[in-house]
Amino acid sequence: MKKETGFAQTFFVAIVGLCLLLVSADGEAIDRRRDQFQTESGYYVFPFPYSLPGVGDGVALLGVVPNVSETHADIFGYVLQGDLKGVGVTASDIHLVDRHLIMDVSGSSFNKVSLQAYNTRGISGDKDDYLIMEMDDNDFFGSRLTATWLDRMFEFYLMGYTGYWQLSAIRDKDGELIQATDSADREDFQAYAAGSRIDYTDDYLNPRVGLRFDLTARHSPRREDYAPDQFAMQYNFTGYYPFRRWDTLVFNYYQADAHVRKEGETDPLAVQGIMGLDCTLGTADQQADCLKLVDNVVAGNKYGTVDGLGGTSRLRSYPMGRYNAAHTQFAGIEYRWNLTDESTPFDIFIAKDVRSALQLAFFYEIGTVADRRRDLGEKMRHSYGIGGRLVTESGMVIRADVAHGREGLGVTIIAGFPWESF
Repeated sequence: MKKETGFAQTFFVAIVGLCLLLVSADGEAIDRRRDQFQTESGYYVFPFPYSLPGVGDGVALLGVVPNVSETHADIFGYVLQGDLKGVGVTASDIHLVDRHLIMDVSGSSFNKVSLQAYNTRGISGDKDDYLIMEMDDNDFFGSRLTATWLDRMFEFYLMGYTGYWQLSAIRDKDGELIQATDSADREDFQAYAAGSRIDYTDDYLNPRVGLRFDLTARHSPRREDYAPDQFAMQYNFTGYYPFRRWDTLVFNYYQADAHVRKEGETDPLAVQGIMGLDCTLGTADQQADCLKLVDNVVAGNKYGTVDGLGGTSRLRSYPMGRYNAAHTQFAGIEYRWNLTDESTPFDIFIAKDVRSALQLAFFYEIGTVADRRRDLGEKMRHSYGIGGRLVTESGMVIRADVAHGREGLGVTIIAGFPWESF
């Protein structure tokens, strides 16, 4: 099993070395191929229906206005109606000091949020072995301040976010109620982070050659003797190399490690009380599922938790939150073929912008998680697939991916390239 970890590390070192060699082969410095602060304005409006297990059905309306009034600022918002009601808005790229100090702010409020909670923490477990955690009154607010220099080739940023939620029920995977939690405590959370980015590429938005490295330290303080006091270190390396004028090979390596400074509550009975649960109620299977959920919370309070695998960015064939633990290791490689590369305006009623590129992508990903770092690589998960991307002059990247893994297909439609977000 450990041979897989050795293979992943050797693969990483080999690709990094190759990227460094190829990027510097001509001995010339990399220059940006266009202005890094675009002001081309546009808009996108997307209505679509939703259906969520344990929550219900409804309709959502999303809207994006990049570079509002030909400034650098972007506005993104959404409204959900039906069984799930909520609103959210994000304002990004607000230049406090033109081209040097940028602010992002984001907030959301929901009457109900539903999350899949897998009964096995780490890299094991069956794909159908999960509960649905139903939470009421979920509010979030966050902000980021970025100082940038050298045409966005070096950045330093500070982040902070806060919010709260309250567990209202747990359901089985089919949405059937297992237990309501009327007595659950409200969970308040805060986190703070500082990080930096070195972006030695030819373009901040859509690189074709160069290297990029992100380093982030995130602190989550202890909450009311329940959640742990932890900080996490996150490392994200991406290399870009163009074989020809129209294609680019992209490699990504990501690692995250939690360090618990003071454990949270690790008494299972106390955790049950805080969550408003009684794991002696219900059928034998429901009692077992309840205890597994509590055990996972206890493990998180003991070891800490970092961003895991699955969802829209890493191991895209698996659902969001599929694999979580105190340590994450991931590597991916993607071939991007630029089908077109010219400025073409479009106006299709629900969207207006200027297309700058259409891409076809083929990718392969491998990753692992574990609560103890020495256990990383005992089991690995893989994902591979194909995707398409629309890149615009306003700074939008609209991505659609279809990925396959051991648990089937995963389909992603989202804004932004993979591997960019933590």
